[in-house]
Amino acid sequence: MPLPKSLFTFLSRNFSSSSYAAAAAARKLPVIRGTNNIHPIHKLRALKEAQKALTDYLHDTRGLPFIFAEQIAANSFFALSDLIRKIRFSAFTFSESFESLLRYHPVNEFEFFLESIGIDRQDVHLFLPKNTFFFSEDSNVLDASLELIQFGFPWNKLGVLYREEVSIFSMSGDELTDRLNGFKERFGYDNLCVVGVCLAFPYLLSVEGQSGGCIEAVFEDLEMVFQNFELARSCVEENVDTWYELCRKVRVFYDLGCKKGKVLNILCGYGSELQRRFDFLLSKGFKHSNLCLMIRTKPKILNQGHKKVERKLNFWCQELGSSIQELEKVPGFLCFDLENRTKRRYRFYVWLRKTGLYTKKSAISTVIYPDEKQFIKRVFEIHPAAPKLYLECF
Repeated sequence: MPLPKSLFTFLSRNFSSSSYAAAAAARKLPVIRGTNNIHPIHKLRALKEAQKALTDYLHDTRGLPFIFAEQIAANSFFALSDLIRKIRFSAFTFSESFESLLRYHPVNEFEFFLESIGIDRQDVHLFLPKNTFFFSEDSNVLDASLELIQFGFPWNKLGVLYREEVSIFSMSGDELTDRLNGFKERFGYDNLCVVGVCLAFPYLLSVEGQSGGCIEAVFEDLEMVFQNFELARSCVEENVDTWYELCRKVRVFYDLGCKKGKVLNILCGYGSELQRRFDFLLSKGFKHSNLCLMIRTKPKILNQGHKKVERKLNFWCQELGSSIQELEKVPGFLCFDLENRTKRRYRFYVWLRKTGLYTKKSAISTVIYPDEKQFIKRVFEIHPAAPKLYLECF
């Protein structure tokens, strides 16, 4: 059954690489932080010398393969800048001083690795393994990374896999190779396509991904989408990012609740409805590129009718006095139950403030975002009797 053209139009218009690039372009490139002692004309030189010193340290001293050492040094900008600011810069001695710093103060190799594979600097601490400092303490991570990049995964996109399915990096190289080659043989795709599929659906590579008909169902849906719209022709440039973007478009609908293997049956005529919901949000003042990013993060935003979304927007803007631009930063707000979660917690927060039990002025997101268990825990920390009061009176 062919997919409705309205669906493909919606996907192509609002979730294309160009839409994503437009939003990404608005982000500022990182700068070397905390290096006021370095004159601007020397900052690039300091960075290059630090990258070279870190590469040599990881390769010569720590014994990492050169390709790993080079990639880690080239892509761990923030972690590297934290080291640079520890040294008083001198154009004559900086390189030697930086080498000495590494020699006598070994770095947490996983911290640099995680940033280099694309995990946001502010999130790195969430993924750092406990009581593990060096790769020699967990060689599986490097073995898995080597197999992945040899197959065709871009180094700076390994973080996509690590973030969603860290178990992939505990697999042996042979296991990963067999799994990836198995996808090629069973479904007839080349390396680049398999890479794009696995980046969009990391669980296919995980241990759990082997069970049941999950793999077949996903590839069946992808094959039908590609065939119906001849999407494979758009990948003639042999670009991993292109395949990844195409597969992400299908994943949007899984995230909206469509069952794997049933996308074609469920989505007939659904594209035009999604487009209307998308256009409705645009009419409320959301910037197109930011709205695309919001839906990538929280696809269920589009799983709601106009009236439900409008009530949430009215509460956000009128009751809370916040702007649409501020809402773009917390897309999850539009997914929460307005009456039973958002308003209820907000009323309780206002009551706590009025009674003087809670004096801090917190962002509304910190009140609404935690799950119920975390929220009750925080309320208990304010006062042991507060959880009972919240549950019974609000």
